[in-house]
Amino acid sequence: MKDDLSKAVKQANREGVQVELKYQDESSSDAKVQLVGYTTEVSKLKNIVLQYKKNNQNHHASLPLPRPEMAEYFTEILALADSLDSLDSVVSMASTDSLDNKINIKVVIGSLKQQQMVQTNMTSTLIGSSLLNKAWKQLQNNFNNAKGRHTLKPGEVLQVDATPALGCSKVFFIECAQKGNKHISEKALHSGLGRVFQLCEQNSLGSVALAVLGPGIVLSIPVKDAVNILTREICKFLSGPTGQLHTICIPTMPNYCNSEEMFQTVHALFHSLTSDLDEIIMIVDGIEVHLVFGDITNETTDAVVNTTDFKDFQTAGVCKDILTKAGPQIQAQLTGAQVASGQIFTTLPEGFPCRTLMHVCGLRDPAVIKTLAKEIVVQCERGRYRSVAIPAICTGQGGLDPSVVAKSILEGVKEGIQGANLQHLKNIRIILLKINVFLEFKATALQIFGVSSLLTAPAPLAPTSATRRGRSATTSGHWASTRMSRSHSLPGALNLSDLATSLPDTESRAVFLVIGYSDAEVSDACRELKRVYDNQCTTQTFTPDEMNCLTSDEMDQLLFKVDLLHLQVETKSSEQWVVKGLKDGVNEVLKLIKDAPLRQKVPQDMNFKLEKKDVKDGFVDTQGVQWTVDLRKMEATSCDSGQVTALKRLENLLDFALPIYWDNMNQSETSKVIELDQSSAEYETVKMDFRRTVTKTVLKIERIQNINLRRLYEMRKKELENRNDSMGAGERILYHGTSKESCTSIMKTNFNRSLAGQNATIYGQGTYFAVNASYSANPIYAVPAADGNQYMFVARVLTGYHAQGRADMKTPPVRVAPDHLYDSVVDNTLNPSMFVVFHDCQAYPDYLITFK
Repeated sequence: MKDDLSKAVKQANREGVQVELKYQDESSSDAKVQLVGYTTEVSKLKNIVLQYKKNNQNHHASLPLPRPEMAEYFTEILALADSLDSLDSVVSMASTDSLDNKINIKVVIGSLKQQQMVQTNMTSTLIGSSLLNKAWKQLQNNFNNAKGRHTLKPGEVLQVDATPALGCSKVFFIECAQKGNKHISEKALHSGLGRVFQLCEQNSLGSVALAVLGPGIVLSIPVKDAVNILTREICKFLSGPTGQLHTICIPTMPNYCNSEEMFQTVHALFHSLTSDLDEIIMIVDGIEVHLVFGDITNETTDAVVNTTDFKDFQTAGVCKDILTKAGPQIQAQLTGAQVASGQIFTTLPEGFPCRTLMHVCGLRDPAVIKTLAKEIVVQCERGRYRSVAIPAICTGQGGLDPSVVAKSILEGVKEGIQGANLQHLKNIRIILLKINVFLEFKATALQIFGVSSLLTAPAPLAPTSATRRGRSATTSGHWASTRMSRSHSLPGALNLSDLATSLPDTESRAVFLVIGYSDAEVSDACRELKRVYDNQCTTQTFTPDEMNCLTSDEMDQLLFKVDLLHLQVETKSSEQWVVKGLKDGVNEVLKLIKDAPLRQKVPQDMNFKLEKKDVKDGFVDTQGVQWTVDLRKMEATSCDSGQVTALKRLENLLDFALPIYWDNMNQSETSKVIELDQSSAEYETVKMDFRRTVTKTVLKIERIQNINLRRLYEMRKKELENRNDSMGAGERILYHGTSKESCTSIMKTNFNRSLAGQNATIYGQGTYFAVNASYSANPIYAVPAADGNQYMFVARVLTGYHAQGRADMKTPPVRVAPDHLYDSVVDNTLNPSMFVVFHDCQAYPDYLITFK
C-alpha cells in the first residue's frame, strides 16, 4: 500500500505540491494514514487506502439459497453476480463481515393491516386472511405444522416458514392478550416483539417488517402507547450487540384513520429514519418544487397560502390552524371579504412566522385551483418573495379527490414557472398533511414534470447508545445504506435466467466535472445537465406475475434488449419491478413484458399432439402448469387451480404467420374486425394505456385483423431491423385520431399520406401519430360524429431513426449519404410527442377505440 501511495503522491505533485502524506503509529495495530491537500487529490489517495483495506480483510459469508436447485448453479450465480456483495439485491444474505452495519429504520407505506391474531387462528384477523389469500394453502399448512397441538400463551411467538409468493423467508405470529386488561395486553406485546428480534438474529435475517401493533379493534391500545411499545423494543434491540439485521420496516396504511399520528410519533422518536414519505424535490427551470409531508403551520417560508371559504373559520383544518397561529386580527379581515373567483386576498402575517399570508378559495373547482396555483407563483415573484408554502387546496373540507387537486396545483405551478424567467422566487413548498394526499401528489408530480425526483432521505439510524460486536464506531455507513436498498428477495417464481436482470447495474458511468466562477453558476449548470439527461430517460414498473408470463425465448429476448440498450432492471419491492434507461429502450422492453399476459403459446411438441387430437394426457404449458383439454369446447382446465381458459387454433398462411393475439381466420378471409370483450386482459390493457392521458369514456375497442396490411408492415419491419443494426425498427404504440367516415378506409387500405394537410403539415407531408392519446383525442383530429362519438386508432408505428421535421418535407432527410434516409421525423428530437412517417407500410392500425 505504501508503494502505491508513494507513486500516487509523486504523480499528484509533479507540477507543484498538491497533497502531503504522513504515517502515524506505524508500529501499532492501529496504524493511521494522514492525507493533507486539495480535495480531489486527497480523495484519490483515500480510495487507494480504502481499496487496500477492503481487499485485505478477512471475510466469511453464508448464502441461504431460496430454492434448493440453485445449488447446482452456484458457480454460474457467482459469475453473474461477480461478487457476494452484488447478490444482496436478490437474496437475503447472512454475513459476519467486520464492516459497520448500521441499522436502517424505514417507514413503508403499505397494506399490512394493524390487526392482531386471536388464539392462533389465522382467519381471526384481516392480516391473517390477507396472508392466506396471497400464499394460498401452503402457508396454512406451514402454520398448522408449526403450531401442532401447542397452545401459545400471550407474548409467545409462532415462527412459520413463508412461501415464495410472500417474498420473505419467515412469518412471525405474536399471540396477544385480548383487551380488558391494558397492563397484560401491553406486557404481551413487549414480550412478543422482543422475541421477534431474537428470532431474527437466530435466523440471520437481514430485514424485518413490524407494524404498529395494538390500535386495532382486538386490543384497542392508544396509538401513542402502541408506538411507544414498538419503539422501546427497537431501542432495546439496538442498545445491545446486533448481528445480521440491517433494516427494520414499519408499514403504515395510507388511509388508516391513525396513520398520520403513528408516522409522526415514530418520526419524533427516530428523527433519522427513512420513509416513503421523505421529501421530494423537483427542479423546474431552475426553481425547486418540494413535496413535503407535514404541517403547514411549521413552515417559515416568506409567503404562506391559506385555503378558506371566507365563512367557516371554526371547522378543523388548514384554515383554522393558520388563523389560530396568526391571531384574531386576520380572521376579522377575512370575515365577509369579497374575493372574485381565481383571485388572492393578502394580509399581513401578524403572529404567523412569514412575510405575508395569501388567502384563496378553490370553490371545489379544479380549473379555479389551477388558476390560483399559477397566480400564487406570479404574485410571489411580483412581491419579491423567495419561498412560498402551499397546502392541498380543497382536499380537506372541500372534499375533492386528491389526484384531481394534485393535477391542478402542479400544472398551475408548472405554468407559472415555465417561461417566466423568475428572478426572486426560488423555492415552492407544497405541504401535504395526509399520507394518501402526499402519495397522490408524488405520483402525479412524476407524470407532469417528467423528470426523476430526488428523495432527500435521512441518514441511517445510529444511536449513540448502541454498542456493536467488534465494529468500529468510525466506520462509514455506506455499506448499511447499500444493503438497505438491495434487500429485496428474489421472487420465488422466477428462474435463474431472471436473476441476471435483478443484479445491480455494473455499466461504467460517465463523470462530469463542472467548473465555474461561483457555486450558483455551477449548481445551475448541474441542474440543467441533469434536466436534459432526465428528459431522455424514463422509469417504468411491472410485476413479477407479468414476468412469469414470458416464454424462455421471450426471456432471452428481454435479457438481450436490456444488455443491448444499456437498461437497468431492479426490484422495487416484492410486488413491483422497475426498468430504467433511455425512453426508447424502456418502452421497447415494457411492451414485450406487457404484451406477454395477452398470449401464451403451447409448446411445439404439445402443439403437434393437439393437431393429432392426442389429448388424453393433456399438456404442460411454458410455465410448467399441467392442463387437461376439451377439443370439443376448445377449452383447457388447470389441474392445479381448476382455472378454465379458452384454446385458440391459428391456421398460418405459407408466407404469413398470424399474430398470436389475433382470432383465427379462414382461408377465404383477408380482413376481420373483432370487438374486444370488456372483461378481457387485452381490452383492459388497451383501455388503461388510453386512459393514462384521456379522461373520456371508452365505449368499445375493436381489433383490426387485416392480413394484407399486416404482411406489408412485417416486411417493412424486417427491412428496418436489418438496415438499422442496434436501433432496429423502433416499433412504437402510438395514436391517430380521425373521423367516423375515415375509419373504414383506414381499416381496409391503411393510413393514407395523400390526405396529409387536412389538419396541418407543420412537420412534413406524411401521416401523423401522437405519443399520448390526449393529443389525438382533440376534436380537431378525432372529429365528433353526429351522436358525439369520437374515434382513435391505436397504431403500431416503425419510427427507427428520427430527425426534426419541417413543413416542406415530403420524405425524411438524409441520415447517411448518399441515399440512406431517416425513418421518421418528429416535433422535438429531445422529447418527441409526435412522429411522422412517409411510408404507407410503416404503420399498422391495430385497434380502433370509440369514446365519448
